[in-house]
Amino acid sequence: RSEINYDNDGQWYFVKPGDAGSFLDVLDVVNGKNAAADAERAFIFLPNGTYDLDATVKTAISGKNISIIGESMDKTIIVTAPDKSLEGLGKAPLFQASSADLYMQDLTLQNALDYYNAGSAGRAAVLEDTGTRTIGKNVRMLSYQDTYYSVNTSQQAYWEDCDIHGTVDFICGGGDIRFQNTTIKLEKR
Repeated sequence: RSEINYDNDGQWYFVKPGDAGSFLDVLDVVNGKNAAADAERAFIFLPNGTYDLDATVKTAISGKNISIIGESMDKTIIVTAPDKSLEGLGKAPLFQASSADLYMQDLTLQNALDYYNAGSAGRAAVLEDTGTRTIGKNVRMLSYQDTYYSVNTSQQAYWEDCDIHGTVDFICGGGDIRFQNTTIKLEKR
């Protein structure tokens, strides 16, 4: 895009309420600016609203030291609804995070792949995490299978006061992952 559709104040980036394009533009900027391991932390703030990424999958979070902070877990929602032909591990995640020191707070992340008509297992991750030192606080992750997928066996991650939903094998992968005061909810299959 040629015009800037977000606000910026130093290391803080303010997304337009409910504007998925604004969010994706900010994420692209921050991924580029924070490519170096010693990059100063960048903060992306999302006001309450639904950020509908339509059928977009594999949205990259590749920069280092990135914080994505919503206004509230219940009302700041990022959602994708990929085509059922993309069902499969690694094919349809909402986010692919290769970032070190990613911090997420006060968000609902949803992969709304049509589970019941997907044909196979309905595998559609919310977060496919190949990074390390990922931290989430007050984050709700909604999907059915492979909701949170830690691809990095050396991963260190910490999730506090979160809410993770799925049907089978919805927290999978490797690494050292700690869930503190987190609800793990088994959905109807």
